[in-house]
Formats: sequence, C-alpha cells, structure tokens
Amino acid sequence: MNRPKTQANDLELQIPPARSILVALSGGPDSTLLLHLLLRESKSLKFKLFAAHINYRLRHKDSDADEAFCRDLCMKLGVKLFVKKLPIGAMAKSNLQENARRIRYEYFDELCEKHDIDFIATGHNRDDNVETVIMNLGRGAGTFGLGGINPREGNIIRPLLNYSRTEIESYLKANKIKFRTDGSNLETNYLRNRVRLQLLPQMASLFGEALPGNIHRAARLLSEQEHALRQIADELIATDARTTAGGKIVLDLDKFHLYYPMLQRLVIALCYERMHGSLKDFDFGTSERVLEVASGSTDLVDLKAGIFAERCDRVMYIYRRSPSTRPVAIKRTGKTKAAAFWAEFSFARIPRASVNRDDLRSGQNLRVYFDAAKLRGQLTVRSVREGDKFSPLGMSGHRKLSDLLIDAKVDRPLRDEIPIVLCDDKIVWVVGLAICEDYKVTDTTKTVVQLEVKPYRGI
Repeated sequence: MNRPKTQANDLELQIPPARSILVALSGGPDSTLLLHLLLRESKSLKFKLFAAHINYRLRHKDSDADEAFCRDLCMKLGVKLFVKKLPIGAMAKSNLQENARRIRYEYFDELCEKHDIDFIATGHNRDDNVETVIMNLGRGAGTFGLGGINPREGNIIRPLLNYSRTEIESYLKANKIKFRTDGSNLETNYLRNRVRLQLLPQMASLFGEALPGNIHRAARLLSEQEHALRQIADELIATDARTTAGGKIVLDLDKFHLYYPMLQRLVIALCYERMHGSLKDFDFGTSERVLEVASGSTDLVDLKAGIFAERCDRVMYIYRRSPSTRPVAIKRTGKTKAAAFWAEFSFARIPRASVNRDDLRSGQNLRVYFDAAKLRGQLTVRSVREGDKFSPLGMSGHRKLSDLLIDAKVDRPLRDEIPIVLCDDKIVWVVGLAICEDYKVTDTTKTVVQLEVKPYRGI
C-alpha cells in the first residue's frame, strides 16, 4: 500500500505512543483511509485498533447502508467495531450538528473508559481545517479560533490533518479502496458546506489554488504561537490569580494591567474556558467586554452561558453565578457536610462554664456558641437569599442581610459562598461574620450549643 505523497512521514509523527486507538468511522473517505493506515501502523507500532460507528438514522436507508459498509469493512480487516444505533427521530432538529457531535464524543468517551482505550482518532483533513479557520474568522474568533483544528486535543488525535481532501481521495482511488459518499455534504443548508462549495472556490479563483495550503500553514503557525502563549498565560493565572472555594477566579488588577494586551486577552480566554469548559462562543467581543470591566468602564458584564465578569475595587472576578442552594439539615449528632459550601458542620452540647466569655461575643469565628434552650428548632444551612433579614449580636430589631454583607466589605460575587445557618426559618449565624442576638448565651444559660464549621476543600 502506497503512502500519501505529501509529507509521508507525518502520519507516524502524529501518532503518540499508545496501547490502543479507536477510529471514529463514518464510512466516508477520510475515516476509511484512516482505518486502513492505522491498521498498517498498528503492526509496527504495536497498538490495538478499534473502530466505532454511530447510525443517527437521519438519512434512512443511506444511514443503514453506511452502517452495513462499516461492519463489512471492519470484518474484512479484522478490526473490532462498536456500533451505536439511535432510535428514529432521536436527533433534535435544532442544533443538529452540535447535538450529533455531543452524542458522538460521549459515546467515544464511554468506549474509551470501558475498554481502556488511549486515543480517539478522527479523519479531519487539511480542508476541514481551512473551512474551520474561515468560519471562525467570520464569527469574530480571536487567537484561539484562528489556530484552527489541533492535531491533538486531549485524547483526540487527527493524523490526517496535513492531507488535503484531494490527496486522500486520490490515494483511495489509486489503492482501490472503497468508501461511502454522504449526499448531505453537497447540500448548502449548513454553513460549512457553503464555505466548502461556494466561498472557497471563489477565493481560490482570486488567489490561486495554493490558497487552502497557505491558510492551513498560517493556522498551524498561529496554533504553535497560541500553545506557547497559553503556557505563559497559565503561569500568570497561577501566580497572579486565585480561585475561591466556589470556583470563582479572582484576578489581581494591579498585576493584570501590567500584561501586554495580547496576554490580557489570553488570560481572559483561559479564565472563560475554565468556567465554561471550552472556548465555544468566546470571541473578540467577549474579551473586549471583560477588558471594559478591568478598566473600570463598567462594573459587571454578562458573558452569556451563565458566566460573568465583575470588578470589585482592585480585583476582577470571572465566575459562573451559583444557583440558590437548597437547605441542608444540620444533624445534632456527628458531622454534616454541606457540599455547596465545601464545608463540614459539627454540633455539640457543652456546659456553660467550659466556654471562654470572650468567645461568646464573637460571630466572626468558625466556632460559635448559642443558648441550647433557645436553639430548639431544625437547624439548616443554605446560601443568601434576596430579602433575608437578620438581628446581629448587640442590635435590637432587624436589618437586611445584604446591608450587613456590604458593611463587612464582602465582594458581591462572594456572597453566595457564605453559609447561612437557620433555626427553623430564622437566621442564627452568618458564618464568619455574626450570630443572632436572639440566640446568644447569657448569664442564665445552663447549656451551650457549640456549632463549628471546617472546610473540607477550602472555604
């Protein structure tokens, strides 16, 4: 079997050391070639090869024919094939491609975990990369998007990324390797197809046939620069930022303003990625809005996907807003974990005489004391809610809990991380700040309840 003529050794270089590889097999030209080439390489590099096919049932008989082709191919080659066949109508019509991608990779990840497979190999080629770069450019992508598709991303490898679609099909034809053709690739109802079928041919007519290769090379250079800059940005986040117990990232703005503008944008992008899990939907406009917060032009911006950037004095928070936590009952024996706060509460009854008088007057510790005779109701812990009122120690009447938090200089993004302890429906302890006047220990108190909270992953 002849190798593709262009950069023949690249295939071997793009396969990391592995015990096993799973080929994402559609039956199309790219994945079919990938299966043949990886099977050949598996003999010399000594890794086990698997394949996986998903029948989405979107093209009716054609989808079933694709599945039959993949089964027959793998049987002839002696490759173990896994097949997932979706029920008819299971695919939501909205965001079809995104849903298909999600289902595909969830299935591949399941197979990798179940069968201890090291890598997933996909058939992305050079033209796929060029299309992706153009689409990302049109959407306003920043540095990350213009780097295109990575040859390796986690446990996903793309060994054919340097080969054009023409080279792949020529190779298949020369070696008489059959494959399936997906007619939907010729339809123009998807943006990628319009870029492939309409835009790129027009661009090539203006700039010459070398254009796709030039775009691919430029994307590779940008990708290499991105990886180097990403390491620098990661180091800046590690040294100049901190993460709260609730997962919010806090950037020191005095240090942030000293970064080069490009590094500022990269730090913002990486913080967004940590919150969102990916850089999907992140574009130049997103970084611009965060920079407005950093400069003080505005205090708060909604970055979509439930992610916010907020400035508080000389720090900037990038965070996902936490939903209001459901109350957790605090047991009167042993310990109670409140997972939402990464905290563990303990309850104990102790004699009045065993408590230091100075400790009784403070609610700012993580260990506080109450009159046991007054604290008879159900104890629960939850997060702050709008409209909460509280009677702090030493004060008659109530005040808004939000006012107490403002006076205590608790930054707004951190307020939902403060545990609020209630006795029945009444707030008795704002952890770390104050206890309630109505439940304090007095000279007539005989038995004291000691409540203590300890972090079990930092608080």
